[in-house]
Amino acid sequence: MRRLRTRGPSRAAAASASLLLRCGGRAGAGAGAVPASGPRCMAARPFFRICPRLHHLRMGMASAAGPGGESSNKSSWQEYWDEKQQRKETEAMKLEQEMKRSKLQDYYDIAKHRGKTDPPLLKLQPYGKAVLFPSLEVMSLMSGEKFNIKDRMQKTTTVVYLYGSAMAMQMGSEWFSETSAFGKGFNVLEVSLNESWFSRALKPLTKYNLKNQVPKERQDNFCVSYGDISAQREKLGMINKLTLYVFLVDEGGKVRWKATGYPDPEEVEFLRQNIKIPVSSGDGK
Repeated sequence: MRRLRTRGPSRAAAASASLLLRCGGRAGAGAGAVPASGPRCMAARPFFRICPRLHHLRMGMASAAGPGGESSNKSSWQEYWDEKQQRKETEAMKLEQEMKRSKLQDYYDIAKHRGKTDPPLLKLQPYGKAVLFPSLEVMSLMSGEKFNIKDRMQKTTTVVYLYGSAMAMQMGSEWFSETSAFGKGFNVLEVSLNESWFSRALKPLTKYNLKNQVPKERQDNFCVSYGDISAQREKLGMINKLTLYVFLVDEGGKVRWKATGYPDPEEVEFLRQNIKIPVSSGDGK
């Protein structure tokens, strides 16, 4: 008669025993024993210790809870989800605004309205209602120096030209030909806006082309901006990404007047009359 072979402990039982030994447990401690000392393996660690982010949120909830276990303030977990939801809503609003105005509308403004998005503005914005010109990091075309454009607007009236495309630079050339007789006593800054990834990837080529296009007498005050400026566009009301925007900024850094597209005679005359007035002292009148 064939003798039956006695089986040893199963593989699962052997693995469990080995796991307990590695975690610092004893043979008689039982399967549910928690090691008091010694190296701890991943299986012995609590889940929140394995996930540092969840552990941080858990500790934040525990610290925010009161004596009765109820939280008087928002927990870290709730703040995290509120912040995430706010970001989603902000991105959705920006996408909705961009979808309302297509690229075809930008080209239409240039073809039918000479680049103008609004009728000519022939009055200064009251000082109390005017917005501050936003911060914008730029690079000098001549020297390559990087600076904030607001640093060049202190203690003097400044005319800022923002170019969104090569067509906008043609509009700027006409503005310069019309305002060349204004004389001195004010500052001029020109900024080429390069928001596309293609322009950012080819910075040396972009700078080379601009140096060939911009007259040498204007290169000292000509700057280049790389990167997205959606926040600045929203604050300044720049809805068209292809046209030229002209801003009259007073000594306090507030935008008191704006023009778009090719210059109209009445706009040029209005700018001539108000360009040397210390508009920060009042309404410029």
